[in-house]
Amino acid sequence: MKRTEKKKGIHMKKNKIVAMGLAALMALSAGSASALGDRIAYLNQKAIPARQTLTVSVSESRTKLNKKPGVLYVRHYLWSDIAGYYGASHHTNYFQAKPQGNTNTRYGGDWMAPDSANYIRSNSIKKPNSFEVAARANTKYADDGFATIKISGYMDPDA
Repeated sequence: MKRTEKKKGIHMKKNKIVAMGLAALMALSAGSASALGDRIAYLNQKAIPARQTLTVSVSESRTKLNKKPGVLYVRHYLWSDIAGYYGASHHTNYFQAKPQGNTNTRYGGDWMAPDSANYIRSNSIKKPNSFEVAARANTKYADDGFATIKISGYMDPDA
């Protein structure tokens, strides 16, 4: 066998190994992306009253899976047609953890500026329970003449 034919054979084997490695990596990344999609709950883009002091449910529920108890990660954005308020952080909004299906119980809570992320903290947030996010708009929006605002974002129980 000639030396150039031997080199070609080696290169073909290397190319096959690289191709198989890339295929395995793509399969792993697709699996992690779908697992992440199952884990995250998006915040519904619905009107949240600005005069109300009670929080309303704004997400689907997700089950707490990890070993880091006591926190839910929330990131939110202002999603509104209020002139000058879209994406702005003029006023903070209040978020709480809510057990799945329970209309009255709330755990923890924190004020968060739009376009920011933070943790809702409570000793009652633990696996394997399912949680939703409840929120209310800052009453300062009502003082500015806006009865409701809309938010978007997501909740991750295992971040």
